[in-house]
Amino acid sequence: MSDGRGMYMKYRVERMDGKDMGPCFILEYKKDRHARVALAAYADACAEDNPGLAQDLRWTLEELER
Repeated sequence: MSDGRGMYMKYRVERMDGKDMGPCFILEYKKDRHARVALAAYADACAEDNPGLAQDLRWTLEELER
């Protein structure tokens, strides 16, 4: 799956409200099993501060397993 290039500029992401934003990292979790592991870890990490987001992420991962 990897072409060996490591991190590089592949996408341009813009905020819908036009405000500036910092760097971001895209996870293509539907086709990348490593991205799914990262998404699950993020759900665990944010669960206390943002339980709604954590639940949405977990639900998304569960849907992929079906």
